[in-house]
Amino acid sequence: MSKLKKKFKYMPLSLKEILQEMKMNIDVMFDLAYSAIMFQSRELAAETEKIDSRINEMTYLLTFQTLQATIGQSSETKKLEPIVAFGYSIDKISEALSDIAKVVDLNTHLAQFFQLCWKATPEPIIKVTVGKGTPFSGKKWDDIHFMADYSVEVSAIFRAKHWFLDDNFIINDGDQLIVIGELPALIEFKKVCKSDEPISFDLENKQSLDLYPASDEKATACANRIKDRYIRLTDMSGTMIDLALVALFFGNVEIAEDVVEQEQLVDDLIVDMERDILEFAGLIDDPKKLLGLMRIVFSCELISDATSDIAEHVIKGFETHEVIVAAFSEAWETVVREVVARASFFNGKTVAEVHTPKYAKGFHILAIKRDGDWIYDIKRDLKLKVDDLIIGIGPKETINAWRKQVNPDADIEDE
Repeated sequence: MSKLKKKFKYMPLSLKEILQEMKMNIDVMFDLAYSAIMFQSRELAAETEKIDSRINEMTYLLTFQTLQATIGQSSETKKLEPIVAFGYSIDKISEALSDIAKVVDLNTHLAQFFQLCWKATPEPIIKVTVGKGTPFSGKKWDDIHFMADYSVEVSAIFRAKHWFLDDNFIINDGDQLIVIGELPALIEFKKVCKSDEPISFDLENKQSLDLYPASDEKATACANRIKDRYIRLTDMSGTMIDLALVALFFGNVEIAEDVVEQEQLVDDLIVDMERDILEFAGLIDDPKKLLGLMRIVFSCELISDATSDIAEHVIKGFETHEVIVAAFSEAWETVVREVVARASFFNGKTVAEVHTPKYAKGFHILAIKRDGDWIYDIKRDLKLKVDDLIIGIGPKETINAWRKQVNPDADIEDE
C-alpha cells in the first residue's frame, strides 16, 4: 500500500518571507542534525525531519510565487531564476541534513567515533548544564542573546528526558543546553553556567557502545585517519553553505568560483574517506556498524553539490535579486564585509584574539581577502593586517558594533 502524500496548503507569503524562512531553517537544521547524531537523539532527528518537510513546502511555494510574479513579464523571468535555483538547492541541502539526522536510527555504535572527533572540530557541539546563579537562569530563551553575549549558539535544551526547541521556553537551573561554538568560547560559557563537569555526550548516563577495542592499534590508526577526514569533510560542507550564500548575497564571482573548486576537493576527500572506511570495515567485528558513517559521507557530498549549484548561477552572471538581499539582511544571522583599518582593534591581532566573546560580538570570520587572494581556512594564529577584507557572519543586532571594531570609520548608515 502506497503512503498517501500530504496535501500542500497555500500560504500567502511574499518571496522575501519565503527566502528568509528557508535560510533561517537551514541554519537550524545544520545544528540539529549534527546534535541528533552526537547525542543519539531520535527526538532531535524527528525535529530535523519536520523542518525538512517545511522547507519542501517552502520550495513549492517559492516556485509558485515566482511563476505568479513573471506572468506577462518576460523580462522578470531571468532576474528571478536565481531565486528558484536557490530554493531547489536549499531543498537538496535540507534533505541531506535530514538523512544525516536519521543515522540515529541506523546504529548507535558511532557514539565512540563522534566522541573521538569533537575536540578537533572547529566548532564542536557539547552539552552544558545550567548551574545555580547562572545569569540567564529563569529567563526566556528568546530574550537571551547567546551569540552576541557569549559567542555560542544554543540549538536545543534537554530537561527531564525531553527536548525543547521553543524560543519561549524558560531556562532553569539543571537544564542541559546543547551548545555550539569555538572551544575557547565554550569553555568560557561553561564557567558562566558554573558547570565544572567534564565534557561528555551522555545525557542520561547511557552506556557508549564500543566500535572497536581501544587496544587495537591498527584499528585505532585507521579510525584516526577517518576522524581527520570526517572533521574536514563536515566542516567544508558547512562552510560551503555559508560561502555559497555569501557569493549569492554579494554577487561575488571570485567566492563562487572557489565554492565550485571546493566541491572538487570534497569529491576527492570523499574517495579517500570511502577507501579508509572499507579498510576499517575489515578491522572490526561487524562492518554494518559503519553504515551510518557511510550515509553521512554521502549526504555531505549532496550538500557540496547543492552549494556548487548556487555558486554556478553567480558565475553565469545572474544578478543578485534585491529580494534575496532583503531576505538575508533581515535574517537573525547576517553576513557583512569590512576592511581592516589602520586604527582598527583587529589590526595586528590574531583570529584567536578577536574571536573572544568580548570582541567577536557573536561574529565569526568566514573569509579574508588579502593581496588579491581569498583565505577560507581561518587558523586561530592567523594575524590580521591593514587592508584585509573580512567577511563575517553573525547576529544582526551587533553588526554595527562589530564593523566599528574592524573599521572605526565604517559608514553604518548603509546597513
